[in-house]
Parts: sequence; C-alpha cells; structure tokens
Amino acid sequence: GLIPIYIYLDQPWLPYPHLYETFGYSTGISDLPRLLKKLNAMTDDEITAGESAVAAFARSHFTDEAVIEQMKAFLLGGPTDLVCQKLPESVTGKGTNNSAGVWAQ
Repeated sequence: GLIPIYIYLDQPWLPYPHLYETFGYSTGISDLPRLLKKLNAMTDDEITAGESAVAAFARSHFTDEAVIEQMKAFLLGGPTDLVCQKLPESVTGKGTNNSAGVWAQ
C-alpha cells in the first residue's frame, strides 16, 4: 500500500496514533515544509519498508470488518488499538468542551 500522509490544522485525529507512527506521517500545516524535505530525502529502501508496514496494518486495522472489530473491542473494554481523544476547544466560541470531553452548546 501507499504510505499515508496526514496534514492537520489544529490537532491530529488519527484512530491509531501510536501505530500510525510506524507506517505513516502526520504533521501540522506549519511543519509541512520540514516533512516534505524528509520525504524527499527518503531512499527507495525506506519507501519500500514504509509500504510494507502499511500493508501489514491494512487488513487488521483499516478494512470495514477490522474497524468494526476494533470498535467492538473498544466499547466492550477489550484490547484494541483505538485511542479516545479529548475534543479540542471550539474555534467559533459557540460551544464548550467539558471535562468529560463531550461537546456542549
């Protein structure tokens, strides 16, 4: 598979952030030039290794069936690679993020 590159404005919303580091790249818009330099300097072997890592996780984490299994395990308290994240503060100021991480108006 292709190596995923995720570019975000405020904070990354990745379903498997601790695993994502092993097969993809994530960067804020302000750090994009640095990532582009890093990607441009990659060797063919590094690209091949990254593509192999993506392929290893594709079937177990990104097919419809795999996502359902990961969500089921998360909801039932079993072992899963999903990570719960706190909601960011409102950019519009119309809502608040309470201590439970639930968006409220």
